[in-house]
Amino acid sequence: MIAVNINGLFIATQEAVRHMKESGRIINVGRVSSDFMSAPEQAV
Repeated sequence: MIAVNINGLFIATQEAVRHMKESGRIINVGRVSSDFMSAPEQAV
């Protein structure tokens, strides 16, 4: 699951760059709440 999430972000970022203007910016926001969930199924 981690590989899918990381690769998905990487590929989506690459595709976004292809359509951006030269002065464009990409901001990736992640969450660490899965580290603090009481049950594994709540993190998904």
